[in-house]
Amino acid sequence: MAPANEHAIPSINEFRIEKVDELTGPRKEIKIPIPGFLKSTVHKMVKDPKDNRMAEFVVNHMLINLIPMICFFTIPALEKWSFVYLILHILTLQPTILFIHYVSHVRPWAKGLEFLRYYAIVIQLGFIGISPFGYESHHLRMHHGENNAYDGYFGDLSSTEIYERDNFFHWIIYWLRFYLGICLELPIWAFSKGQYFECFRDFSWICAYYASYYYLYTIKPTPAFWCLLLPHVIGGVALMLGNFSQHVFVKPDKCRSSYGLAYNIINSHENQNTWNDCYHLQHHLNSQIRWHDLPSSFIRMQDKIARNGGLTFKNCEFLNLGLWSFLGKTDKIHEHFVPLCKEQLMTKEEFRVFIDEWYRPIHPAKGKHWLLMKFLAATAKREPYIVKNEKRA
Repeated sequence: MAPANEHAIPSINEFRIEKVDELTGPRKEIKIPIPGFLKSTVHKMVKDPKDNRMAEFVVNHMLINLIPMICFFTIPALEKWSFVYLILHILTLQPTILFIHYVSHVRPWAKGLEFLRYYAIVIQLGFIGISPFGYESHHLRMHHGENNAYDGYFGDLSSTEIYERDNFFHWIIYWLRFYLGICLELPIWAFSKGQYFECFRDFSWICAYYASYYYLYTIKPTPAFWCLLLPHVIGGVALMLGNFSQHVFVKPDKCRSSYGLAYNIINSHENQNTWNDCYHLQHHLNSQIRWHDLPSSFIRMQDKIARNGGLTFKNCEFLNLGLWSFLGKTDKIHEHFVPLCKEQLMTKEEFRVFIDEWYRPIHPAKGKHWLLMKFLAATAKREPYIVKNEKRA
């Protein structure tokens, strides 16, 4: 039942989770196993043996993505088969995005091999439809720096809080803004924050990135379409649907706390394919936690998560929760909800009322981008919550 006194101390111990599947389950990020005689050499690429899979993934990406793309562009007889690349791209898209994500946050590479970071944030980014260094700027400096807080060009432009997050039309607006506006808005954001070098760098790389797309399409239209243009569109949809789903639940009165804007999913097969990315609350609490330590971090911190009202789900993935939200399937969401204390133990009806507030649009009090705010408010079912405390936590 929902607590009668919201300030009561949660009852936790009887709900404690002692183990999760991600601690012992098989990993699925590697699509082509590295031959045993090469593993010792490949594993020397990283400092920590627990990151050996990341070293193997670099080799996998080169074999599955980089080399085939080069072949489709340089060998005329293979051009007509370049549609095969799209299959390879989709097969590796999720682990590639999350590989870039984690090596952007941490530095797993061995001494002398730090340049491998640039393989991720320059080359691999191009494979998923983002200009070089764009993810570092967009995700590290903006999204994590502002922690999903929208404040116009001084906040997180990828924030989900200003949208009604179970409203599919609002997600369309969210995606279109990213897809059509990021080329200008990311450099403008950097300039607004006084990051003038990053502004110049991001704008220059964006121009070079799209100019190279255009040039390659003029000389090699077939491989450019299958290897660049379609992956670019698919990557944009995947990134923004993923981020929207990761932050589909934002509690208005806790929207400046990571406990109120992100959640964890445990015992999810998706974690085995995406470097445990479904432990997203843990990641927002501390973005330096290594991918292999996220499950144990959750087990250690679950009491604190319960005390702070954080959400936990099981046996699903982010996209499930995002799509179920669009379709109004709160009962389905409730089936996967994991109460970490007695106060989170709810019937379907109680959960329906409880979770409804987590979809409410959250608008800044300062009137930033007021025209967009008015449009979003006019197309929402709920009145927006006005944030008065801008402090991030």
